[in-house]
Amino acid sequence: LYELLMGGERSIVLARMFNVREGFDKKNDCLFERMHKAMPAGPLQGKFFDQKEFQAALALYYEMMNWDENGVPRKAKLYSLNLGWLLAA
Repeated sequence: LYELLMGGERSIVLARMFNVREGFDKKNDCLFERMHKAMPAGPLQGKFFDQKEFQAALALYYEMMNWDENGVPRKAKLYSLNLGWLLAA
């Protein structure tokens, strides 16, 4: 089970490093603008994602993933997943 979890995490971090290489960062980790506005109808009428709460949740996610404040995986995370070779790329 541990190996499966590590494989999944390795996949997420590898994809993130690809995106970092291509110029993506924290500014690209966002929701559509309409998600921050109240739903006009339906079972979720009046519900929306608060921008400040979303940013706080994103910061917590980065911290839990051992990524820096810009969403870039830290060296220690890369080495722990045997992805240190990405630092030279």
